[in-house]
Amino acid sequence: RGATLAAFLGSLIAIVNTAQHEGPFADAQGLLGDPEHEVQAFAPAIALTGLLIAVLDAGKRNAIRDGGAWQARFSAAIGAHRLIAYEWDPPTNRIVLTGDAKELLGVASERIPMLADWLALVDSEDREEVTTRFDERVRGHGEPDATSYLMRGADGALLEASDEARVIRDHDGELHRVVGIVRIKPVAQAS
Repeated sequence: RGATLAAFLGSLIAIVNTAQHEGPFADAQGLLGDPEHEVQAFAPAIALTGLLIAVLDAGKRNAIRDGGAWQARFSAAIGAHRLIAYEWDPPTNRIVLTGDAKELLGVASERIPMLADWLALVDSEDREEVTTRFDERVRGHGEPDATSYLMRGADGALLEASDEARVIRDHDGELHRVVGIVRIKPVAQAS
Protein backbone atom coordinates (compact mmCIF):
# COMPACT_ATOMS: atom_id res chain seq x y z
CA ARG A 1 0.00 0.00 0.00
CA GLY A 2 2.83 2.36 0.85
CA ALA A 3 4.52 1.76 -2.51
CA THR A 4 1.24 2.39 -4.34
CA LEU A 5 0.61 5.60 -2.41
CA ALA A 6 4.19 6.80 -3.01
CA ALA A 7 3.91 6.03 -6.74
CA PHE A 8 0.58 7.85 -6.97
CA LEU A 9 1.80 10.93 -5.08
CA GLY A 10 5.10 11.03 -7.00
CA SER A 11 3.29 10.79 -10.31
CA LEU A 12 0.70 13.40 -9.29
CA ILE A 13 3.41 15.86 -8.22
CA ALA A 14 5.34 15.27 -11.46
CA ILE A 15 2.21 15.77 -13.59
CA VAL A 16 1.12 18.97 -11.77
CA ASN A 17 4.63 20.45 -11.84
CA THR A 18 5.11 19.61 -15.50
CA ALA A 19 1.71 21.17 -16.40
CA GLN A 20 2.89 24.35 -14.61
CA HIS A 21 6.21 24.19 -16.51
CA GLU A 22 8.13 23.39 -13.33
CA GLY A 23 10.11 20.40 -12.05
CA PRO A 24 12.52 18.01 -13.75
CA PHE A 25 10.31 17.32 -16.79
CA ALA A 26 9.39 20.94 -17.60
CA ASP A 27 12.00 21.67 -20.24
CA ALA A 28 13.11 18.10 -20.89
CA GLN A 29 13.77 17.10 -24.43
CA GLY A 30 14.19 13.41 -23.69
CA LEU A 31 13.36 10.30 -25.62
CA LEU A 32 9.73 11.21 -26.18
CA GLY A 33 10.37 14.89 -26.86
CA ASP A 34 7.35 16.47 -25.18
CA PRO A 35 7.51 17.06 -21.36
CA GLU A 36 3.95 15.79 -20.93
CA HIS A 37 4.83 12.55 -22.68
CA GLU A 38 7.97 12.19 -20.53
CA VAL A 39 5.97 12.51 -17.30
CA GLN A 40 3.33 10.12 -18.65
CA ALA A 41 6.09 7.50 -19.19
CA PHE A 42 7.49 8.27 -15.74
CA ALA A 43 4.18 7.54 -13.95
CA PRO A 44 3.84 3.89 -15.08
CA ALA A 45 7.57 3.32 -14.55
CA ILE A 46 7.40 4.45 -10.92
CA ALA A 47 4.17 2.44 -10.40
CA LEU A 48 5.80 -0.71 -11.81
CA THR A 49 8.85 -0.16 -9.63
CA GLY A 50 6.62 0.07 -6.56
CA LEU A 51 4.76 -3.06 -7.61
CA LEU A 52 8.01 -4.95 -8.12
CA ILE A 53 9.23 -3.91 -4.67
CA ALA A 54 5.93 -5.02 -3.12
CA VAL A 55 6.11 -8.43 -4.83
CA LEU A 56 9.73 -8.96 -3.72
CA ASP A 57 8.87 -7.94 -0.16
CA ALA A 58 5.89 -10.33 -0.06
CA GLY A 59 8.14 -13.14 -1.32
CA LYS A 60 10.67 -12.35 1.39
CA ARG A 61 8.00 -12.38 4.10
CA ASN A 62 6.68 -15.73 2.86
CA ALA A 63 10.18 -17.22 2.77
CA ILE A 64 10.90 -16.03 6.32
CA ARG A 65 7.61 -17.48 7.55
CA ASP A 66 8.21 -20.81 5.77
CA GLY A 67 11.80 -20.93 7.00
CA GLY A 68 10.69 -20.37 10.59
CA ALA A 69 8.10 -23.15 10.32
CA TRP A 70 10.66 -25.52 8.79
CA GLN A 71 13.18 -24.68 11.53
CA ALA A 72 10.59 -25.34 14.25
CA ARG A 73 9.70 -28.74 12.75
CA PHE A 74 13.37 -29.69 12.32
CA SER A 75 14.29 -28.65 15.85
CA ALA A 76 11.31 -30.53 17.29
CA ALA A 77 12.23 -33.71 15.40
CA ILE A 78 15.88 -33.46 16.47
CA GLY A 79 14.92 -32.87 20.10
CA ALA A 80 12.30 -35.63 20.21
CA HIS A 81 14.90 -38.22 19.22
CA ARG A 82 17.68 -37.01 21.55
CA LEU A 83 19.81 -35.95 18.60
CA ILE A 84 22.20 -33.12 17.94
CA ALA A 85 22.66 -31.98 14.34
CA TYR A 86 25.83 -30.12 13.44
CA GLU A 87 27.20 -28.14 10.55
CA TRP A 88 30.99 -27.82 10.59
CA ASP A 89 32.89 -25.34 8.41
CA PRO A 90 36.43 -26.82 8.19
CA PRO A 91 38.27 -23.67 6.97
CA THR A 92 37.11 -21.68 10.02
CA ASN A 93 36.53 -24.68 12.34
CA ARG A 94 33.19 -23.13 13.32
CA ILE A 95 30.47 -25.60 14.26
CA VAL A 96 26.76 -24.85 14.59
CA LEU A 97 24.67 -27.21 16.68
CA THR A 98 20.93 -27.81 16.50
CA GLY A 99 19.23 -29.72 19.27
CA ASP A 100 19.16 -29.51 23.02
CA ALA A 101 22.88 -29.72 23.78
CA LYS A 102 22.18 -28.29 27.23
CA GLU A 103 19.96 -31.25 28.12
CA LEU A 104 22.04 -33.91 26.36
CA LEU A 105 25.58 -32.72 27.15
CA GLY A 106 25.07 -30.24 29.95
CA VAL A 107 26.52 -27.46 27.80
CA ALA A 108 24.47 -24.92 25.81
CA SER A 109 24.96 -24.93 22.03
CA GLU A 110 26.22 -21.33 22.14
CA ARG A 111 29.14 -22.48 24.29
CA ILE A 112 30.28 -24.87 21.55
CA PRO A 113 31.03 -22.50 18.65
CA MET A 114 34.22 -24.22 17.43
CA LEU A 115 35.13 -27.81 16.61
CA ALA A 116 37.75 -27.63 19.40
CA ASP A 117 34.93 -26.99 21.89
CA TRP A 118 33.12 -30.11 20.67
CA LEU A 119 36.33 -32.16 20.80
CA ALA A 120 36.95 -30.94 24.36
CA LEU A 121 33.77 -32.82 25.35
CA VAL A 122 35.05 -36.06 23.81
CA ASP A 123 36.46 -38.46 26.39
CA SER A 124 40.26 -38.11 26.56
CA GLU A 125 40.79 -41.75 25.45
CA ASP A 126 38.82 -41.16 22.21
CA ARG A 127 39.78 -37.55 21.50
CA GLU A 128 42.78 -38.14 19.21
CA GLU A 129 40.91 -40.72 17.13
CA VAL A 130 37.84 -38.47 16.81
CA THR A 131 40.01 -35.48 15.85
CA THR A 132 41.63 -37.59 13.12
CA ARG A 133 38.19 -38.76 11.95
CA PHE A 134 36.96 -35.16 11.58
CA ASP A 135 40.11 -34.28 9.61
CA GLU A 136 39.56 -37.29 7.31
CA ARG A 137 35.95 -36.31 6.66
CA VAL A 138 37.13 -33.22 4.79
CA ARG A 139 38.42 -35.46 2.00
CA GLY A 140 35.03 -37.16 1.56
CA HIS A 141 32.76 -36.71 -1.44
CA GLY A 142 29.31 -37.13 0.06
CA GLU A 143 29.53 -40.72 1.17
CA PRO A 144 28.27 -41.37 4.70
CA ASP A 145 30.79 -41.69 7.51
CA ALA A 146 29.71 -43.17 10.83
CA THR A 147 31.65 -43.50 14.05
CA SER A 148 30.97 -43.89 17.74
CA TYR A 149 32.88 -42.37 20.61
CA LEU A 150 32.53 -41.49 24.25
CA MET A 151 31.90 -37.99 25.51
CA ARG A 152 31.85 -36.44 28.95
CA GLY A 153 28.87 -34.36 29.95
CA ALA A 154 29.39 -31.18 31.95
CA ASP A 155 28.64 -33.17 35.11
CA GLY A 156 31.34 -35.73 34.19
CA ALA A 157 28.84 -38.42 33.17
CA LEU A 158 30.03 -40.74 30.41
CA LEU A 159 27.91 -40.50 27.24
CA GLU A 160 27.92 -42.57 24.06
CA ALA A 161 27.84 -40.58 20.83
CA SER A 162 26.88 -42.22 17.52
CA ASP A 163 28.02 -39.73 14.87
CA GLU A 164 26.94 -39.95 11.21
CA ALA A 165 28.26 -37.30 8.85
CA ARG A 166 28.53 -36.35 5.19
CA VAL A 167 30.62 -33.85 3.30
CA ILE A 168 28.69 -31.29 1.27
CA ARG A 169 30.49 -29.96 -1.78
CA ASP A 170 29.35 -27.05 -3.95
CA HIS A 171 28.78 -27.08 -7.72
CA ASP A 172 32.53 -26.74 -8.34
CA GLY A 173 33.38 -29.68 -6.10
CA GLU A 174 34.78 -27.36 -3.44
CA LEU A 175 34.19 -28.24 0.20
CA HIS A 176 31.14 -26.40 1.54
CA ARG A 177 30.42 -27.99 4.92
CA VAL A 178 30.45 -31.24 6.84
CA VAL A 179 27.02 -31.99 8.29
CA GLY A 180 26.16 -34.66 10.78
CA ILE A 181 23.70 -36.10 13.25
CA VAL A 182 24.82 -37.35 16.66
CA ARG A 183 22.69 -39.56 18.86
CA ILE A 184 23.62 -39.09 22.52
CA LYS A 185 22.77 -41.64 25.17
CA PRO A 186 24.04 -42.26 28.66
CA VAL A 187 26.46 -45.14 29.12
CA ALA A 188 24.91 -47.80 31.29
CA GLN A 189 26.84 -48.11 34.52
CA ALA A 190 27.87 -51.64 35.53
CA SER A 191 26.50 -52.70 38.91
